[in-house]
Amino acid sequence: MILDYLQFWFTANNEHGTHSPFVFNLLTRGLYPSDRRWKGQSRKQQFIDRLLVYFEPHYIGVLDKQALSTKTNRDMVVFQRESTTPYDCLIFNGTTASSWPSIATVSSLLHNDSFWIIDRRGKEASVEKYWQEVVASEEMIVTLDFYYFGVAFKRKEQLKQHFTLRLQPDRIFRLLRV
Repeated sequence: MILDYLQFWFTANNEHGTHSPFVFNLLTRGLYPSDRRWKGQSRKQQFIDRLLVYFEPHYIGVLDKQALSTKTNRDMVVFQRESTTPYDCLIFNGTTASSWPSIATVSSLLHNDSFWIIDRRGKEASVEKYWQEVVASEEMIVTLDFYYFGVAFKRKEQLKQHFTLRLQPDRIFRLLRV
């Protein structure tokens, strides 16, 4: 796992390697800034909370609500495959992806400005395979690989792009190392 992470680190970019204003702004305004409100929070939740604060989603679906706690005051509902309201944000967490819905099903429950966070920190083979399917899918236009997390966007106004990103070196271990 250490060699896998080092390989990721040396192939990943930071904000200077992105050619997308959307991704650049997410990194520099959402994930990089230091802020006291993140103190005392787990590294995993800090990452998720920063995304929630930056994008301000209203309707958030979570696969395992018990295993997810956030510092932000956001209402979260248990993900439902037959939801009549499109989700602003989906958070898929769990140890295996064998029971997760298809990417087409998830995509049909997202609107253009929605985003999808996939917790990959366990590096379970089924979750990694699922993430690779998300990256390859035509429904998810922008995908961001943060090693422990995958973030996907359904942005019709942008060309399909995949970014392998690391955070600034002084923050990478504080924010993503679990």
